[in-house]
Amino acid sequence: MTRSQRPTVPCGQGPFAPGSGRPSITSTRILLVANIGGLLAASGYRVLLVDLDPQGNLAEDLGYTASETDDAGKALAGALAFGDTPAPVVDVRPHLDVLVGGYHLNAAAAALTNKAGRDPRAAQLALAEIPTPIAGAYDLVLIDCPPGNEPLQSAAVAAARWAVVPVKTDHCSRMGLLDVARRLDDVMDVNPDLDLLGSSWSESGQAHTRSSRPPET
Repeated sequence: MTRSQRPTVPCGQGPFAPGSGRPSITSTRILLVANIGGLLAASGYRVLLVDLDPQGNLAEDLGYTASETDDAGKALAGALAFGDTPAPVVDVRPHLDVLVGGYHLNAAAAALTNKAGRDPRAAQLALAEIPTPIAGAYDLVLIDCPPGNEPLQSAAVAAARWAVVPVKTDHCSRMGLLDVARRLDDVMDVNPDLDLLGSSWSESGQAHTRSSRPPET
């Protein structure tokens, strides 16, 4: 995949598992992917969303949960584990296609862990080659990256051109940024083009209201 074709990945930050702890960060991440992807598609851009989360929550936001197109991540899991080429679900919205996520990705994560023991580079690059046959059809690829799932996170950032990190303003969440930094650093040998595009801050408490106030004179 060329530098210009690499996707953007909003990473779940911190060492917490999907569905346990920091649920607001997970919701923020999903909203970022769904809303940015939807707005760009509505503006006429061709967008591919890659739902790498075993919870598959993009299906709820985009309205295809339990439909015929919702395979709970089976095709994407097969691509990660065995190198298959999955077919995106086309036109979930006009100009917006999706590689569907779901619980089958838990098996893919286990397969990547086993692969990493034999060939760490191949495990990290498992996702990078999946969009290659179809990348030319899209202006932007966005990956919904799950929190706390190391093999899937590593595969996501190894495939990405930019990373966006959702984060709360509390101390624990800020400390979790160190884990994200380490995860990004771990893949620089296989993806030297990766850049941190920025972070998306949410749920500032009263203790942080001073940051938005003008300085006192």
